[in-house]
Amino acid sequence: MRHSSLAFGFVLIVAAGASAAATTSPTNPAFPSPGLPQGGFEVQALVDGFWSPVADLSFGRHFREALVELPAAALASPRVRVRLIQHGGGAAHIDEVSLGATAPTRLEGAAEPEALALSLRRDHDVLDAFGRTIEVSFAASRLENPLRLTARVEGPVVEGSPFAFPPQNQFQELTAGSSFYRFTPAPEGRAPAWPEALDPKDALFSERCVPTTGHPAGLTLGWIANDQENLYAAVEFTPDNTRDGDADWAGIQVVAGGEIREFRVSEEQTRWGLSRFGPTARAGYRHKLYTFAIPFAELGIRNPSEAGELKLAFSAYGTAAIAWLSPLFHDFGTVFVGSAAPAATFTIFNGTQQGMVLGTPWYTRAGPNSAVFPIAPGTCSDGLAIPAGGGCSFEVGFAPASAGAALDDIVVSAAFGTAPPVQETIRVQGNGLLEGIPALGVLGGLALALVLGGAGTWLLRRG
Repeated sequence: MRHSSLAFGFVLIVAAGASAAATTSPTNPAFPSPGLPQGGFEVQALVDGFWSPVADLSFGRHFREALVELPAAALASPRVRVRLIQHGGGAAHIDEVSLGATAPTRLEGAAEPEALALSLRRDHDVLDAFGRTIEVSFAASRLENPLRLTARVEGPVVEGSPFAFPPQNQFQELTAGSSFYRFTPAPEGRAPAWPEALDPKDALFSERCVPTTGHPAGLTLGWIANDQENLYAAVEFTPDNTRDGDADWAGIQVVAGGEIREFRVSEEQTRWGLSRFGPTARAGYRHKLYTFAIPFAELGIRNPSEAGELKLAFSAYGTAAIAWLSPLFHDFGTVFVGSAAPAATFTIFNGTQQGMVLGTPWYTRAGPNSAVFPIAPGTCSDGLAIPAGGGCSFEVGFAPASAGAALDDIVVSAAFGTAPPVQETIRVQGNGLLEGIPALGVLGGLALALVLGGAGTWLLRRG
């Protein structure tokens, strides 16, 4: 009994020390990602002229806010300096960083000239931080904890299919039997003044897209025009708010001479047009906009009068595909051990023109805490055939059996038409809390640890 009292005091001291180094928002706890590549940021603070490690924060593909308590000695300086050292994973971005309610006055280590402005607010205008050491400085008459960092880190490989337009072509190989937009070139057409003259009311299509990679949901719009020599197109991809080089691209597919010709544009592929990255009237944050100029001669057409009706399709990549499974993330928050949170509902929807068949089994689990996230299959089942426009739904619960963070990755499999099966992963997470144990702050935890440690020493002396 004497030994267990001492051990309990020691554990509390360790736990209090850990919470002093790094905490997270109560509804967004930090987790490792078993089975999913990810990385993080090491946080260092300048203390007495030396860089002192403070915390190592893990991030996944969805933006989240992490809170870090800086040492008092760091806050005592008239200018607080903090390093954010990105490591691991693939593309990494920072949306906002602050110290308490104070914004940074200086930011170094980023490539973008407007880097400081990009870090001041959570607004989808994000700062590229992959492989970089970002140093931020704070200067104010009074600076207070915590350091707040809103960031994300993708895996080394971004999976998923391109967005397809019309959406009925999603997850399908484009063939003569696919869905197409129709456009008849104007015999007296003129070259458009794009991108300045782009207007949503003139768009050929406007579709809401929900990425599966943590990028913002938003509209993708497409325009088409012509003059005497060229077919012009524009694709504004508002969900893609990150700049990923040649991995970001858009394409236009045209049926010509009985064949489907694809013309693709990216930062490096500029034969058929240009790629831009910046804000527009449709979205105030930086995002991708592609413009095309395709000579009619490439389509075997001498002039627009001979073109007749053209069949067109579009695709865009840079985030994952339009989700057929939603939502892809759910945080149950903090739940008392021995009780259960309200179940979360997930929906599988077939937005294509093809039949959809769920896999057998229709889901697998990557854990590590699958047992505390029970699944009620609802209307979903192994091998379920889902017609175009149909769907099914299921529920996931959270019933923690012990205190602490828990998570599970649920991998759902389906096939569309004759295409190979595809998968989507749902991340569920939550925190278990022992009822009757108050949530102590850092100082409260240290004080309690010292009291219990002293009690253990008294018991040893008494024995």
